[in-house]
Amino acid sequence: MKLTVGKIEISLENPVVMAIVNVTPDSFFSGSRTQEADAIDRRVRQAAIFTIEAAFCMLVVLVGLCWVNGDALIRLFRDDPAVTAVALPAFHYQCLAMLLHPIIVVANMTFQSVGASGRATFLACCRQGVFFIPLILILPRTHGLFGVEICQPIADVLTFLVSLPFLIAFLQQLGRMDDAEQSKTAS
Repeated sequence: MKLTVGKIEISLENPVVMAIVNVTPDSFFSGSRTQEADAIDRRVRQAAIFTIEAAFCMLVVLVGLCWVNGDALIRLFRDDPAVTAVALPAFHYQCLAMLLHPIIVVANMTFQSVGASGRATFLACCRQGVFFIPLILILPRTHGLFGVEICQPIADVLTFLVSLPFLIAFLQQLGRMDDAEQSKTAS
C-alpha cells in the first residue's frame, strides 16, 4: 500500500518510525496511580503544565519548519503559482495561530478528563462553531479574500482568549487545594 501526496509516494508496507514514550505525568504513567485527593490534584496540574510546555516547544519547531518550507508544502498539493500566492499568506497566518493550540487543547482535554463536561463542550464549540461560523460569514464580505484567509486564525485567537482564563482559574484552584492539603498535613 502506498500513500501519494503530490509527486511523492510513501510506502506504508513497513513502519518507518514508531515509539511509545511512557514517562509523562499523565494517566498512563505507572507512578500516577494514587487515590489521595491532594496527589491527584497535583498530578492533574503537573500533567496540564507539562503538556502545554512540551506541546509549545514541539510546535515552535514544527511551525518554524513549516514557515520556512511553506511554499514547497503548498506545491505538494497544487503546483500552481497563483494558488501558492493565495495560499501562502493564509498558511503563515495559521502557522502563527497554531502556537496557541497547546492552551486551547489542554484546557478542553483537562475539563473533559475531570468531568467538567459543560466547560469542555463550550470550549470545544468555540473554535469551529462559536467563533469560526460568524467570522466566515462576515469577514469575506468585509475583507474579501483576505477575510477568508484570516477567519480560522482569528477563531483560534478568540478561542485561546476564552480558554486561557478557564484554564488558569482551574489550575489556580488545584494549587489552592494542594496548599490546603499540605497545610493540613503540616499541622
